[in-house]
Amino acid sequence: MRYKVLSLLVVFTLLVTNSQAQFSIQKAVLEIFAGAGFQYIPDAYVKSQAVLTTYPNAIAIYLHNGDSMAIAEESNLNGFYSPAYPQALINRSGTLYSRNAWAGQVGSVLAGAAPVTVSFDFVAYDAPTRKLDVFVKAIFTAALSGDMRFNCVVVEDSVTGTGAGFDQGNADNTTPGHPYYGAGNPIVGIPHPYVARAYLGGAWGTSGVIPGTVAFGGQYLYHYTYTLPAHINPYQVSLVGMVTAYDGNNPEDRKILNAELYPQIATAPISGISQTPGMPPAGFSIYPNPSAGQFIIEAERDGEIEITNTTGEVVYAQPVKQGTNQVRTWLAGGSYFAKLKTTHAVVVKPLLIAH
Repeated sequence: MRYKVLSLLVVFTLLVTNSQAQFSIQKAVLEIFAGAGFQYIPDAYVKSQAVLTTYPNAIAIYLHNGDSMAIAEESNLNGFYSPAYPQALINRSGTLYSRNAWAGQVGSVLAGAAPVTVSFDFVAYDAPTRKLDVFVKAIFTAALSGDMRFNCVVVEDSVTGTGAGFDQGNADNTTPGHPYYGAGNPIVGIPHPYVARAYLGGAWGTSGVIPGTVAFGGQYLYHYTYTLPAHINPYQVSLVGMVTAYDGNNPEDRKILNAELYPQIATAPISGISQTPGMPPAGFSIYPNPSAGQFIIEAERDGEIEITNTTGEVVYAQPVKQGTNQVRTWLAGGSYFAKLKTTHAVVVKPLLIAH
């Protein structure tokens, strides 16, 4: 790689110019090669979720091939890296990792320091026009030289659809004890997590914004605009901002230097509030409903969500915060009830899980 780290100052004082800490927390981006026709993708879903649960600074992006969620950038990356499915790039180090190696490699990456902090300076989504305005910012905490580029990935979670382009092959349909045991092969109606919908800078990023030599403390900003296509649900869209290197034609020459996650561009309105008599309101909405067990809770207050079966047995529970919460379960198909419990009220809504 031609770019050179000229100096890396890892200190815990504040920058005089911008009050930013003089070190950058490393993030790890897993770009996972996937597709509805590949049999081991459901197990990849399980493995990537375990990584995200263990490492909050990990970010997952699924690049689909040969199905209804495929995008041109996957083809570009596929042609350059030649992956098997579901192998993953981790910060584009040049090595492709199998799913059983993801956790260990992510842990190693996160133990290091990054030369740049990536952040979102401003994000605005206009619902009537579906226009998205994004300002991605880079603050360098090391002096670097080389071809460095911005990028921003539009990611949609829990993508569902009908037909062969969405029905997911499942090698673990007959593996007892696996979360997708008995879910079918293919799995019809599965919510596909973290689907890459667009790389706003293309597969390799936007050139010409960051100069070839940057000094410690250098700051750069780039404005992306994007009109969300009608088939994408804005309430399930997150953004991944990146600064990448582009320093040659070898797989290790195009690393992701650092990244940041913007978790949700739009919040669904809370509606259909049900209230326990005599208690203050504490409403929530749940979508998609029905789902395959992965859904969003929009809560008006902090509390706990419990899922019970029709006999009243609690089969799943997790704390929720006011606002948007992602819930992922592996419950069997059937009728359930979702119960939001706060210090002031209990609200119950029907929930249908359909595999």
